[in-house]
Amino acid sequence: MNAQSDSLLAQAGRPIPAIALDRRLVRAIVATLVIGGYMAFGFAFGLGAEAYLLLGIPITRSDRS
Repeated sequence: MNAQSDSLLAQAGRPIPAIALDRRLVRAIVATLVIGGYMAFGFAFGLGAEAYLLLGIPITRSDRS
């Protein structure tokens, strides 16, 4: 191997900024849709504070260890 191919291999593990930006944008859109859906349920069914809290349990619960 020559020095040029070694430098290309070293750069292969680095994230590409354009892809990282797209992932952040997608995550922001998904988060906005989830919160918007949560609010829409509350408005559509006229939920009180307690019902809102119960509805939010699946949103805030995380099964990741």
